Amino acid sequence: MYLVDEYKEQGQDAAHHVQRFNIWGQAIPVAWPHDGVNREKGTGEQLSEIYAESGANMLGLSARWLDDKGGGQSVERGVMELNDRAKTGRFKVFSHCTQFLEEKRFLHRKDGKIVAVRDDIFKSVLYGMMMLRYAVAKNETTLYSTVADADYDPLQDF
Repeated sequence: MYLVDEYKEQGQDAAHHVQRFNIWGQAIPVAWPHDGVNREKGTGEQLSEIYAESGANMLGLSARWLDDKGGGQSVERGVMELNDRAKTGRFKVFSHCTQFLEEKRFLHRKDGKIVAVRDDIFKSVLYGMMMLRYAVAKNETTLYSTVADADYDPLQDF
């Protein structure tokens, strides 16, 4: 699993976000959190539907560890799995993904629980990881001719 790009911008509408998502191609599926079924205050539409109507290739289910259990998901499980993937070389982050690296540095515990502060990109990585079972492998040369910094591992000692 590679984190090759990141994006976070507040105050924009769904169409703006989708345009940014689709830079990598409309065929790339978008994993989304369970609160994506919440209704937008102005229209009453579900946020996930608004994004789909704007051209995002939304997965049919919100991100979850198990197909039959939606709703809030364990961040602890995600941190443990991401840590394991990083240590075993199965999760790598491109060096220009500085916002993710900054959010990772803010991770901490209070009273034994992970504190969710400035973690938008980090959580989106967890959502993508939860839904890896739906990934379809493609020949790497279809996306990149070279992966110059693929061996970079900023999560060493994560």
